[in-house]
Amino acid sequence: MLYAYFSFSQFLIIWAGNLPEEIPFYLRRLRGGWQVVGLLIILFHFMLPFVLLLSRGRKRAPRSLRRIALLMIFMRVVDLIFFFAPSVHQGGEAEWGTRDVLASFLPMLAMALGLGGVWLWFYLGQLGSRPLLPLGDRDLEKAITASEHH
Repeated sequence: MLYAYFSFSQFLIIWAGNLPEEIPFYLRRLRGGWQVVGLLIILFHFMLPFVLLLSRGRKRAPRSLRRIALLMIFMRVVDLIFFFAPSVHQGGEAEWGTRDVLASFLPMLAMALGLGGVWLWFYLGQLGSRPLLPLGDRDLEKAITASEHH
């Protein structure tokens, strides 16, 4: 929801303010096939996860949460490509299926995987060095038994 809020707020401010230096950013994304990508981002990066996560059962099922999380991560990558790619291509036109598009996305994909790998390595290292439960908490046993009954 945060990404949707920020994106819409930015669009609304630029649209209402009629800022000429910012308008080409949106014009490139509303033409040449990019508007379809924008619609897919709205549907699968915001609306579908929002609706799916309204269900308590889905939030308690690890497999379901994993699928929703993977969808959101994939759509975040699409969103980042949508943010940068129209500015890279001449006139903002999407040239789907050409080698140029693939060649321009490979460095971005490598960067995302590299940074994600470094972050995951650091996170798992930190996670392994700390207890996952608050071992010194006097109410820990009561919390564990209460969660088993629900």
